Amino acid sequence: MEEGRQLRDEKNRVVRKGLTPEEFEAEEARGFELPAPTLLRHRVRYFVDGLALGSAAFVESVFERNRERMGVKRTRGARVPGVPMGGLHTVRDLRSASAE
Repeated sequence: MEEGRQLRDEKNRVVRKGLTPEEFEAEEARGFELPAPTLLRHRVRYFVDGLALGSAAFVESVFERNRERMGVKRTRGARVPGVPMGGLHTVRDLRSASAE
């Protein structure tokens, strides 16, 4: 993952961190929203803590196969992540700080 952008001088010393004016204008024109593939790359937590990541049907099938391991109050498995990512779902609700 990228640690942040840095502007360097001819001796490779960091002069300034952040976006160039052109990059800032491009982000501003996009409404500062990341495209889905970029957003997904930044959401590693969904891969690690989500138990399963995929379409609602896939996540439901994983939930049904593992129902005995889930809470007794759970009636369905698919949860929408905190930031919608093009129809992807997880088994765990990751909108809160703690996973189920």
